[in-house]
Amino acid sequence: GDSMPVANVTWDQAVLFCNALSKQLGLDTAYSYDSEGTAQTLVGVSVNNSAHAVRLPTEAEWEYAARAGTSTDYYWGNAVSTAYAFYASTTGYEKVAKLKPNAWGLYDVSGNVAEWCSDWYSTYDETATATNPAGPSSGTKRVVRGGSWNSSLASLAADSRASALPTAAVDTRGFRIVLFPGK
Repeated sequence: GDSMPVANVTWDQAVLFCNALSKQLGLDTAYSYDSEGTAQTLVGVSVNNSAHAVRLPTEAEWEYAARAGTSTDYYWGNAVSTAYAFYASTTGYEKVAKLKPNAWGLYDVSGNVAEWCSDWYSTYDETATATNPAGPSSGTKRVVRGGSWNSSLASLAADSRASALPTAAVDTRGFRIVLFPGK
């Protein structure tokens, strides 16, 4: 329904949605690919993060938006709170916006469903000083952030990271889009 989170989609399906919505809005597309295989799997995907388009957030953009100006473990502070996130449950995801948003008005950034990011997954470089890094240009798995309805509290922390194959769809993972204004 309209009030439920997007869930049970692959990274590839999320990318196809972003490109379709960009086209519908008369914008550029952020993602290009060599071919589309069976079951909406994409081959040779690349992303133009500076295109005026709808796309998945980079991992850095996701964390910046999730933190909403905070530096605490969670966007609501460092203490356990069920007023902001659905987690450690066995019942499944919930309607969006039932709990409190972060300081920038974003709901369900942590918990409910984890969210695909645009980046390939790799280890962080502890010595990196880049602002808004975009991640590596290739890899095996894509970044997933935010934790889900069945995650532990630790998985909901703003700096917690996970990864998944871009062709894997589960009911604990979905996506959030960004509209990049272009350069």
